[in-house]
Amino acid sequence: MFSQKQLYKILEFPKHLQVSLTSLLKLSLASADQVAAVTGKALAIESSYLNQLVVMHIVPGASGSNGFFQCCFGGFGLVKGKPWTVEDEKLL
Repeated sequence: MFSQKQLYKILEFPKHLQVSLTSLLKLSLASADQVAAVTGKALAIESSYLNQLVVMHIVPGASGSNGFFQCCFGGFGLVKGKPWTVEDEKLL
């Protein structure tokens, strides 16, 4: 479950990063291709947005050569790799 502080932190992000981040949270572990399929954005754009989240230390870097991103907030206290639940969907 997300704290109120964590939810407000998500709302501080620009809208395009909010969409990418919440899509990644729903997928838990996904490539830029998979996130792009959910958001409806072009792969190059989605890859750029996910890399912006990596630079901001919100999402860990893509692991190895497979290019998968994992949902977690680096310093915001969310449990790394926590599966997405219905309760989380209601909060966002």
